[in-house]
Amino acid sequence: MPALRVVTVPILEDNYAYLLVCEASKTAACVDPAEASTVIAAAQREGVKLTHVLTTHCHWDHAGGNNDMVSVPARVQHCVRAYVCACMFVCLWCVYALVCGNKVLCE
Repeated sequence: MPALRVVTVPILEDNYAYLLVCEASKTAACVDPAEASTVIAAAQREGVKLTHVLTTHCHWDHAGGNNDMVSVPARVQHCVRAYVCACMFVCLWCVYALVCGNKVLCE
């Protein structure tokens, strides 16, 4: 299994998003990208393309950037999908619901 590296991305005034970087494929999933432009810039600095948005919960300061993340141009990302726990699927900013035992594969 390829190694993952975690990059902390400061967003807003008092919050963080994260990039889960796969060194082998030069791709990354992002976690809680409330400030999409900042997370996209971090991915570009790291030299990776974004593949997934993982949302821990549906407050705006975690999920508010999801719409922008899934519409980023192809030069910056592969096809990005936004995921959230199925118990919180009322979130307007997430497309795919996960339940316990589901796996999200980053290729």
